[in-house]
Amino acid sequence: MNERSIDFLKQTFSRYYSSLKSLWVPEEIEKREFGFFLGKEKAMVRHRSFDSAEKLLGFLAKEAPFDVYYSIATYDSPQEAMSEKGWRGADVVFDIDADHLGRQCREEHDMWVCLACGKEGKGGKPASCPECEKKDFHEVNWVCGKCLEVAKLEVYKLLEVLEEDFGIGDENVEVYFSGHRGYHVHVQGRLSSIDQAARKELVDYLTGTGLDLGLVGLGAKSPGRLVTGWGTRIARSLYEIVNEKGIGEKHAGDKNLEAKRKRRILEGLMANDVEALSKNVSKKDFESLVSLAIEKVSVKVDPVVTTDVHRLFRLPETINSKTGLLKRRVPLESLSSFDPLEDAVVLKGDPVKVSVKRAPRFSLSGGTYGPYANESATVPREVAVLLLCKEAAEYSG
Repeated sequence: MNERSIDFLKQTFSRYYSSLKSLWVPEEIEKREFGFFLGKEKAMVRHRSFDSAEKLLGFLAKEAPFDVYYSIATYDSPQEAMSEKGWRGADVVFDIDADHLGRQCREEHDMWVCLACGKEGKGGKPASCPECEKKDFHEVNWVCGKCLEVAKLEVYKLLEVLEEDFGIGDENVEVYFSGHRGYHVHVQGRLSSIDQAARKELVDYLTGTGLDLGLVGLGAKSPGRLVTGWGTRIARSLYEIVNEKGIGEKHAGDKNLEAKRKRRILEGLMANDVEALSKNVSKKDFESLVSLAIEKVSVKVDPVVTTDVHRLFRLPETINSKTGLLKRRVPLESLSSFDPLEDAVVLKGDPVKVSVKRAPRFSLSGGTYGPYANESATVPREVAVLLLCKEAAEYSG
C-alpha cells in the first residue's frame, strides 16, 4: 500500500473517531493493557494503559490507529512488561471465524496470484503454483453474506450450549460482529477466574473433542438412553440426518433406507431411545452417523483465543483495518436480522477514485461492485476503504 493510500485511511479513521461522543470500554479500564497497530507495517505498540474512556478516545482521534486492542485480562500494572503485570483474572471470549468453517463460497470470491510467474486462480491458494511450482502468492480473501450467515449459525449453537449446559443466560453474554469474517462472543464476569487448563476443557466440551459416547448414552456399555446436553443435541442431529432425503445413499451405505426402517429409527429418536437406531443400521453405519451428528452440532470456536488468558482482543466499536467495517455490538434480539455488510458500515461519504488491481464481484452497503481488474473506478467512500484495506486498490484522488 502506498503512502497516499495510508494517509487517506488514517484521515478517514481519524474523522470517525473524532466524531464519537462516547466509546465502549471494558470494566476496570485502568487495569487493562491496550495495544495498537499505528501503521500498515503491522508493528504493534502495546503495554499502554488509560484510566478513562475520554483519554482513550482522545488518543484514537489523534493517532487514528488501524486497529485497537485491549487485554481480556486485568492486571495490577498493565503498562509493565508481561512478567511484571500481575495477572488478576480474564474475561472469557470466543472467536467464530468463517474462514475456519469450510465455506464453499470462497471458490467464488477468493483469489490468488503467483508472485513468481503471475499465474492467477480462484479459491484458496494451492500448495504450489501449477504453472511454475513456486510457493509465494499474493492472496485476496473476501467475505460475503453466505460466509457471515454460516458464522452466525455457529453463534446460535454457542449461545444454546452456554445457556443449556452452563446456565449462562443472555444477560451475561454479549455478541459482536468482528468487523471481518465472523463474530466475537463475550461472557461477562462469571468465568473470569478460571485458568488456562479450565478454558481448554471448556473449548473441548464445545467442540466435542474427546467426547465420551458412553456418558451421553451412545457407548457400547451405555444403557441405550440418550442423556441431556450432548446426548440431546446428538439425538436431534441424528433425527435431522436420518430424515434427510436420500439418507441411506449418503450416510448409511445402502442405496436407500426403506421407509419402514427409517420410520422406526425416527420414532426411536423421538422417544429418546438410541436402541432403535443402533438395531436398524450396521455398527459401521451407526458410528458413521454419530460422527456426522457430532460434527454438525459441535461449536467451531478458535481454541487459541479462548484459552489465552493474556489475549489482546479487538475493542468493540472500533474499526477493523482488514475491511474498514466496525466491530459492532449485536443485541441478541436483533441477531437474526443483523447484516454486517450494511449494519457495520460507518465510513460512508463522497465518492472516491481508486486504482483497482483485482477484486471479485462483491456487495456492500446495499450496492454491488466489480469485478475489477487493473482499472480505475469511482466508488462510494466505504467501498474505497474496503478495497484499500484489502490491498486490492490504491487511492488515486
